[in-house]
Amino acid sequence: MEQNMKTAIAFTMCAYLGFFSKAQAAEPYGEMLEQLRSQISAKLPSLDDAARKGIVDAKDAKARVEAVKKLAALDPFLTDDKLDAKLAKFFILHDATPAGLTAFAAQGAAQKKMIDDLLVNDALLLQIAVADGARPVHGKDGKSPANYGKAMEIYSAIQQASPKAKTGVLQRLALATSLEFNEPTDPPKEDEDPTATKTIDPVKRYQHFEKAYEAGELDPAFAQLGVWDLRFVVCAPEPDEALGWGREMLRNFRPDHITTDNHGWRYANVVNTDVAYGSLNVGKDRPEQFGVQNILMNGGICGRRAFFARYICRAFGIPATARPSSGHGASARWTPQGWLIVLGPNWGSGGTTTRYGNDLNFLATTQARARGDEFLKVKRAFWIGDVMGETRVYGERDQRTKPGFWNGVALATQGRIIEDSKAVALAALGAELGEANGPTVAEGVMAAAITPEDRKITQSPDGSITIPAAAFAKKPAERRTKRKPRKT
Repeated sequence: MEQNMKTAIAFTMCAYLGFFSKAQAAEPYGEMLEQLRSQISAKLPSLDDAARKGIVDAKDAKARVEAVKKLAALDPFLTDDKLDAKLAKFFILHDATPAGLTAFAAQGAAQKKMIDDLLVNDALLLQIAVADGARPVHGKDGKSPANYGKAMEIYSAIQQASPKAKTGVLQRLALATSLEFNEPTDPPKEDEDPTATKTIDPVKRYQHFEKAYEAGELDPAFAQLGVWDLRFVVCAPEPDEALGWGREMLRNFRPDHITTDNHGWRYANVVNTDVAYGSLNVGKDRPEQFGVQNILMNGGICGRRAFFARYICRAFGIPATARPSSGHGASARWTPQGWLIVLGPNWGSGGTTTRYGNDLNFLATTQARARGDEFLKVKRAFWIGDVMGETRVYGERDQRTKPGFWNGVALATQGRIIEDSKAVALAALGAELGEANGPTVAEGVMAAAITPEDRKITQSPDGSITIPAAAFAKKPAERRTKRKPRKT
């Protein structure tokens, strides 16, 4: 009995000391977080309770914008960048949690140095914070800590593998890859594809796009994309080989979809012209092929068609994401004029697989982000909300919780930026084609009238002969002579 009690006491003491040592180890990051909280709080503008109440109690987005307009001190404060370094550092510490950073740093001197180097790199911290930080370990619930240690490990490995990853778009690509694949065994899932790789090597993913970029295989706009946009490129769940196959296939098979001036349909229009609508042949998918090869070969309904549209855009370096709605799958994609929906109904008809949830929340952040440095006012208000302990609200249509004061300021500021820039939601493309309610381009060509000029066969001075496809005709079936019955 006495021996059991001593064992129990010893076990309890060990457990206590173990807990104490962990807490003690986390203390530097915890202290850093609280020091930043005090320093930032001391710099916030003085606002009377009535003004605060007007924003918190606003009945809708319009009322919130009007309430923010009455606070003259807010806009100059949010325009100032003096607190950016502290705010970005607080965001990373808060998002990663001191315990999470401590656990990574405890793995060794190299890991601790990665964390320490990150926390003194103000420019990198700001880049990460504006890009929404690292992906949470358990998905997009916004509650689980993000593994910034792993993200920095990937970032370091990419820069060691490629010196070009330190400047320009390739640095942004390296960071986007690191933030998106800080949990490389759990890539983003948008559609079930049994052939999709379950583990994407982030260094190889970066190298794939670097090679394609330098070879001139990607869209010309790729070089202008920011870290946040590039995350919607590198997150493709397909193997790198499948992405390379997609570019080669489209260059050889339908180059017109690459060169078209219609940015909304660029690349993605191959779904309209060459991915058959229907599930009749889906059972003929071949396990040895990439899933996207099977879709092109055997077609599919809305989900598979939308999946292919996202895939082929990303293969060429264009950001894309899923936009599911009730009973239908669609895609959202980037264009120089803004994000739009392809193969589905307009904005306001569904959600996204991002942390923004509702598609209108996602659209709003893309429109505000397009304003460059002006968008930083939105992020600063959100970060201050984190400092003050508010629950993050990602958009006006986030029904999980009512926005606190600073989150309300962020949403109202975002609304003002969108209104002042006169941004408009681009109309969806191919909404009628998502469910194959109209003729495809191929069917339209087949139904078109063919003139004698279309059938004309020509010979060039060099001796080459051009035979238009319209000149093809089936050989008339031979008439069979009806036999006379035999006499018996």
